[in-house]
Amino acid sequence: MTAIFFTVLRISFIASYLIAAAILVRFLLGALFKNVPKNAICLLWLIVGLRLACPVIIESPFSLVPGQSALSAALLLDNNHAALPANAAPTNQEQGAQDTRGQAQNVNGQAQNANGQDAENIRGQKRPAQKNATENTFANTLESQSAPRSQSSAIIERDFLQALRNPLSARIWCAGMSLMCAYLLFSMYRIKKNVAVSVPDEWNGIRFYRCETIATPFLFGIVAPKIYVPYTVSQPELPYVLMHEKAHRRRYDHLAKIAGYTLLSIYWFHPLVWAAYILLCRDIELACDEKVVKDVGMDCKQAYSKALLACCSNKKAIATCPVAFAEIGVKKRVNNILQYKKPSLRAVLAAAAACIAISVCFATETKRDPGRLNAGTMQKTDAGRLSHSETPDDTRAIDFLEQWASAYCSRDADAVAQMLRSDAKKAFFSDTGGADDDANHMDAASRSFGWSSPWPWAAGTIGKDNMPNYNVLSAKDGTAEILYYAWTSDPHVTVWRQSVCYEPAGKEERQPDSPPFLITKSSIRYFDQIADTAAFASAYPHGIRKTPIDYTANAAGKALNRNAKQNRKLYKKLFRPASAARFLLNITTDTSKVSASTTVAGSQATVTFTFQKDGSAVTVNMLRPYGKKGIWLPQF
Repeated sequence: MTAIFFTVLRISFIASYLIAAAILVRFLLGALFKNVPKNAICLLWLIVGLRLACPVIIESPFSLVPGQSALSAALLLDNNHAALPANAAPTNQEQGAQDTRGQAQNVNGQAQNANGQDAENIRGQKRPAQKNATENTFANTLESQSAPRSQSSAIIERDFLQALRNPLSARIWCAGMSLMCAYLLFSMYRIKKNVAVSVPDEWNGIRFYRCETIATPFLFGIVAPKIYVPYTVSQPELPYVLMHEKAHRRRYDHLAKIAGYTLLSIYWFHPLVWAAYILLCRDIELACDEKVVKDVGMDCKQAYSKALLACCSNKKAIATCPVAFAEIGVKKRVNNILQYKKPSLRAVLAAAAACIAISVCFATETKRDPGRLNAGTMQKTDAGRLSHSETPDDTRAIDFLEQWASAYCSRDADAVAQMLRSDAKKAFFSDTGGADDDANHMDAASRSFGWSSPWPWAAGTIGKDNMPNYNVLSAKDGTAEILYYAWTSDPHVTVWRQSVCYEPAGKEERQPDSPPFLITKSSIRYFDQIADTAAFASAYPHGIRKTPIDYTANAAGKALNRNAKQNRKLYKKLFRPASAARFLLNITTDTSKVSASTTVAGSQATVTFTFQKDGSAVTVNMLRPYGKKGIWLPQF
């Protein structure tokens, strides 16, 4: 329910521009042309209705809808991504965090790494702080959609977001929608009860029903709507009443009004949607009035106006389902009838142009390409790696970074040493748990770095999708970002993010088999106690699908489920969606920093984590792929 609520909010914010534009165009057409066809005005509300009813955001290069705010971007929920706020930027909060889950252990109390070595406890292992880390791609995309905001507006937006993400907000929305729908059903029941006793009659081939318990003529029904007329309608007024209601029936206005009220029930919290519904009810009446005058002739204006005034109702409430003859804007309708003239060609063309412009410019959103990386120089391939097709030098740099990441995962100290600039070797080996000796002169057999667990071992690929344990996210202007997925034998995966600086190898350092580039600096940030949205965005910039942390796609999920069933006490957190998401996505268990709310529907669940630091939140889909007694796994 929370995910649906956020989708409704997202669409309502985008539709606000469309509704405001439709109201403005309606006013301008009426001011510039006295004979604008009202059918064209009704077409504006059809465009608005389609926008509100369609959950898909349509992109167009001609859209005039401004870049969405952080609020709108944060409310964008997709089954493939978590919702992230636009102002997410990497912080140093997670630097130096200790891996509380780094002790690899199997159900028998013994653990081995991928090479059969005993797992080491890296609690207290020295971890260098990351400097000048580049922002993650997904956060950058959202940031690019946001206009600059003042500090006060950002605080207001943050507080508003936090209030919306409270589960109570979704319940209030659901309660309001239920009340609106209940009022619709009650109105239909009451009207049906009032017309239960009615007498059929006919005039000029139009069948209708006379009834004593109604005050004004109206069209009522869904599949086969009927015309109901009170006995107070005189014989001279009857033809105009019946022709008006017949026009409603031919235009399917009875269905349009119910559909409009249904959308109003969904967006009941939005004042512009209320304005659109009220104007829709007025405009369909004006359109039917023009239809009758056009069919009967201009000489009927006065007689038709008298019939309208004679059937005038004092009812103030908004009618939900009947299309009544004289219930809405009688004064405006009489003036429109008396001043009606055949629409000019200019008015028709202006109305048609306005409808097209509204559809193209305000029913769509600005076209973006969120999958692009680094100002259009690099692009993600289907495999999640970077590809490049512009210059040979850039291709060589990417190949070099792939070799670096592979050697790093394999803990190939000799290969890593060859790719490090001489002044960077000692810092690298000492900062990654290697020997403190002179790394520049130590022989290959003496070089070592890293630890056994957790570590992004690169012994082949993981799972049926051949997922590597690393992903080169970006590479430009001598800097790169690489994600690593580090494993323990639980099995459990943590995420590391490495910032790398590199430069072309100098002539004096060039050897026949030496790499074309050299690493000048590297630092790693560990995401094992995520406590803010920026850290979440940095750890999972493209979600987790087809990555080693996607437990549903690799063998780790089945192994973890098997271990959990054998020792439910040890793995009890995996049998609850929220605690499973915390553990498997490496989110802190400190509820004072990150709170969680859960919505469960069978074998699926939605967990919304709210980060208390800034009030922002992420939403994660959870699945139970191994049956009702199996563990919960994240998927986004």
